[in-house]
Amino acid sequence: MRLPKGGYGLTGIIGGDETRAPASLLLAPAIRLTKDTTVVIDARQAKPTRITVPDATAENTYAHLILGYTRTDRSTIPPFLFDFPGFDSFRVGHLGPEAAPEEAYAQYAGFWQRRTDGELPVHYRLACNRTGDLAGFTDDIAAKELARIDLSVGEPGRDTTAQLAAAPEPPLGGPAIDFSTPTALELPLRTTEYVLGNGVRWLYSVHPGQSVSSLLGGYKAYTAGKRYTERFNVGVFGPALPKGQDEPRWGSPGAARSGNTMLAYLPVFGDGAGHVGIGPVISEETSLHADGKEITPDSRDGNGILHYTLPEQHSWYELNVDVTRDPELFPVSTRVRAQWTFRSARTSEGSWTRLPLSAVRFSPRLSPTGTAKAGVGSNPGGG
Repeated sequence: MRLPKGGYGLTGIIGGDETRAPASLLLAPAIRLTKDTTVVIDARQAKPTRITVPDATAENTYAHLILGYTRTDRSTIPPFLFDFPGFDSFRVGHLGPEAAPEEAYAQYAGFWQRRTDGELPVHYRLACNRTGDLAGFTDDIAAKELARIDLSVGEPGRDTTAQLAAAPEPPLGGPAIDFSTPTALELPLRTTEYVLGNGVRWLYSVHPGQSVSSLLGGYKAYTAGKRYTERFNVGVFGPALPKGQDEPRWGSPGAARSGNTMLAYLPVFGDGAGHVGIGPVISEETSLHADGKEITPDSRDGNGILHYTLPEQHSWYELNVDVTRDPELFPVSTRVRAQWTFRSARTSEGSWTRLPLSAVRFSPRLSPTGTAKAGVGSNPGGG
C-alpha cells in the first residue's frame, strides 16, 4: 500500500467472528511514515483486560472499546466503537511508540448486573480512559472508588416499560453510546447504580417504550464515595433548560445568536427533575416578535431547530411556544404553553451567544405515577 509521508494510526483486528476465541485488537496509534515500513499484526501481542467489581455475584454482560485519534491540525476524527458481550471476549495489544495524550486514547467501558428475585436490580458501570500504552490491563475496583446512584423512573403514562441508558463521554468528544442495559425494564423502576468515580462524565437517559420518547440528562461526573439520587419521568412536566453548550442542538435546548442569525430549540416536556423531554407531538406553534413585529423562521431542520434572521438593532423580543401531545400516550401534561421576553442586538459572528432564557420548575412530592395525596398541601417549589 502506498501512502503519503506523515503520521498514521493503525488498528488491526484478528478473530472474534465465528470462533469462540477472543477477538484481538492491535493498536498502533503513532506510526511516523517517512520510508518503506512494515507493521506486523500479531495476535500474540494482545493482552487481556481483567476488571473486577466489589461484588462477586455481579456478572459482566457488556464491554466496549472506543478508539479516538486527532489529526495533525488537532481536529478530531469520529471515534471508533467496538462492543462485546464482556471483557473476556477481546484482547488488546499496543504496537510501536506511544502517541501523545492529546493525539490518541482508548476508552474501556463495562457493565455488570446483579439481580436476585425479590430484590432491586444493581448495576455497575465503569469507564477508564487510557492514553500512552493502550493495551489491555488489569484493575480490581474497590468499593471506595465507586459513587452510588439511587435511580428511579416513573410511570405517569401508558408506557409500562422503558430502556435505561448510561453512556460515558469520550475524552475527545463524539457521541456517547450505551448498548449495555436491557431494553425492556418494567415501570415504575428503582435501581441502584454504582459508577466509577474517576472523573469520566456519564450521560443518563430514559426511553419509554410505546411513546417513542426520550428523557435526557446532562453529562455529569460522580465523585467516589458519594451518594446521589436521579429521578426520571415524574412531573411536573414543562420546559427544561439545563446548562449546556452555547449553540442549541438536539438534546441541548435553548436559544442563541451569532451575528444576526438566531437558533431556537425549545422542547417543553421536560420532567420535574429538569431532564430534557423529546418525543412526538400532535401540534406545535412557535412565534417570534421583535418590537411587536413578527419574524418568520428561515427554516426548521430535522432536529426541530428553528433558524431566524434578526434585525441588527437592539430590539425587544417575545418568543412564544404552544405544544400539545397525544393524551392517549401522555395522560399527564398534554399541553404546555411558554413565553420568553428578552432584549438583544447583533452579536459577534463566528461564535454563539446564548440568549437569556430561563424556566421555572415546579417540584411537589409526587408518586411514580404522577399523583399526590389528596388533602395534603404542597408548595409549588417544594421538594
